[in-house]
Amino acid sequence: LQDGTGFVVALDDELQLRSLADPTAPPIRLAGCSSPVDHLALNDDGDRFATVHADGTVRLWTLEAGAAEPLRDWPRIRPSACNDLRFHPSGDLLVGGDAESLAAVLGLTDPPGSDPLLVRPLDGRLVEIGFSPAGDWLVTTCFGGPSVWPLDRRRQPYIRRGHAGVVEHLAFGPDGRWLVSQGADGTIRQWPVEGAAGSQIRVLHDWGHPTLTPGGWMSLSRDGRLLVTTCNEDAARVVPLDGSPEVSVGGFDDRVTRAALGGRGRLVAVPGRSDDGWIVRILDLETGTLRDFDLSEIKNSKGMFVHLQGTRDGRFLLTGSKGKLYELEPVTGVLTPIADSVGLFLSLIH
Repeated sequence: LQDGTGFVVALDDELQLRSLADPTAPPIRLAGCSSPVDHLALNDDGDRFATVHADGTVRLWTLEAGAAEPLRDWPRIRPSACNDLRFHPSGDLLVGGDAESLAAVLGLTDPPGSDPLLVRPLDGRLVEIGFSPAGDWLVTTCFGGPSVWPLDRRRQPYIRRGHAGVVEHLAFGPDGRWLVSQGADGTIRQWPVEGAAGSQIRVLHDWGHPTLTPGGWMSLSRDGRLLVTTCNEDAARVVPLDGSPEVSVGGFDDRVTRAALGGRGRLVAVPGRSDDGWIVRILDLETGTLRDFDLSEIKNSKGMFVHLQGTRDGRFLLTGSKGKLYELEPVTGVLTPIADSVGLFLSLIH
């Protein structure tokens, strides 16, 4: 410990605190682990330590008042054993080196689900890890010689994992502290951008099957309260992010591939086929009013709309079969042509 009164030891799958002031005192049991501890490191402040386990898990612990509590886990990164484990001088990074000459930089404040930054020194078994006094250089030694790496975590990307397959759509929340993504695996996930305590990846919705292309779509309301999604089914789902019950907008004869929110998240519009015609179905989430408007005259040859988006004042913009951009008034259903030869567009007043 920093005050020199004791030290942490690992005995198989048990962590103990032993006294230096009184070597004859019995050890204090800090915690038990599900897998034997292979390596252990203490930070400079003496209030946190990290362990690497036989199953490959890396675990961060807090150490206060003679008790240890796990703070965060990272799954096995490499199949080989860990040779060295060190805290960065700032206390915000943890670096482990494996027997196959690879160093993994773990950001302790990185968002959950972030991959470590992997650096490969010279060929040969990695022996030891060190840092420059200012912490701006990482040094690794191996049988092939030393390697020195610039270390500026602010300029290195976060790689997030969670979806099984391609990520098809994503959107940031209004404060930029989280984002949502829809994957080809049929799930919608919320990701914290910052690694604050307690922030976790959430599965907001699971369609229960993968998407087909095209078929999966997602749109987030401007205030971040809810989203609308499609996934190769004959209905769209409105998913509140606060855990409230979902709302289904369906009744179509075929799968729907687009949906949009408008009117500050009050209205949801879903185009699709119904009774051999093409319509847009608009639901007012506050009143429960459902309106259908005919769109047969502007559908494209395959019956899918190039783009659909809501505006803040409650209107909707959509493109038709020949690239013409229309404005739809959601109460009267009046379609007004706005522009020709439009492929994609962004509604700046959403």
